[in-house]
Amino acid sequence: MRIYDRADGGMRRFDGSEWLGAEAIADPAGGAVVDAEARIALTALLAALREFGLVAAT
Repeated sequence: MRIYDRADGGMRRFDGSEWLGAEAIADPAGGAVVDAEARIALTALLAALREFGLVAAT
């Protein structure tokens, strides 16, 4: 069973004993090679997923 948690702004799933939600995904940072265009695209993608409640907000 899945529900939308308005207080948290994310989806919750019942696994039979407890309600589970997705953990927050951090924006890209660090690493040996910095690709600014990829980071911009990933940050925009994460923002869209957070806005629609598919990924927990940070």
